[in-house]
Amino acid sequence: MLIEVLGPVRLSTDDGVPVKVAERKLRLLLVALVAAEGAPVSIDALIDRLWDHNLPANPRNVLRAKLSHLRTILDTAHPGARDALERTPAGYRLAVEDSSVDAARFKAAVGRARRCESPAQKAEALQETLALWRGEPYGDIGDETWLAPVVADLTQMHGDAVELLVETLVEVGEPHQAIDHGTRVLGDFPTRERLVGALMLALVQVGRQHEALEAFESLRHRLANELGVDPGPQVRELHTRILR
Repeated sequence: MLIEVLGPVRLSTDDGVPVKVAERKLRLLLVALVAAEGAPVSIDALIDRLWDHNLPANPRNVLRAKLSHLRTILDTAHPGARDALERTPAGYRLAVEDSSVDAARFKAAVGRARRCESPAQKAEALQETLALWRGEPYGDIGDETWLAPVVADLTQMHGDAVELLVETLVEVGEPHQAIDHGTRVLGDFPTRERLVGALMLALVQVGRQHEALEAFESLRHRLANELGVDPGPQVRELHTRILR
């Protein structure tokens, strides 16, 4: 089975057939277990994450019913998968392989791409990796306060991967692809200096110096207004070289 959280939360069979998890509480329960990456989550933590201060009567009994329902859904996705939802002395855990969760696959793939010695292989690996990203992590569940650190970590890693891809595409002489990837996500990462610097280089390579200078000015204004700092020496030096 496959559990996808790099975008709206989805569950599917090994063959890619969607398995409906319609109830938000069940998606919350699935997400709470997935986000723990195989570690047990205490009963109290699960209750808090499902209901916060709006507790039902007998929350532990209701939680057990939700866990039973989730086991049935997991079994629909893959026969026998109900056993992956384990009860431990410390709480409940979802014992699935990393290959069954797109976030785990994404993290592992970014690590492998970084280790590629060939820039061309690195660019190819990163493009395949970024294809796993479908949107805001955890979709409509992602606004839960307890999920904020997990979403932030995934978003940071996504930015790192895009940044590295744009830099690598410039390195292998594919500026048009670099511009395509860079401009697509620049609105999400407007203060990433390495990303802007790589995009500036790509724009210069295709003769779009004016746009490269505009990208620098946008970065400068963003950094000043949002963080109260100036661009770093590397991107400033690149800006000077383009002006000359």
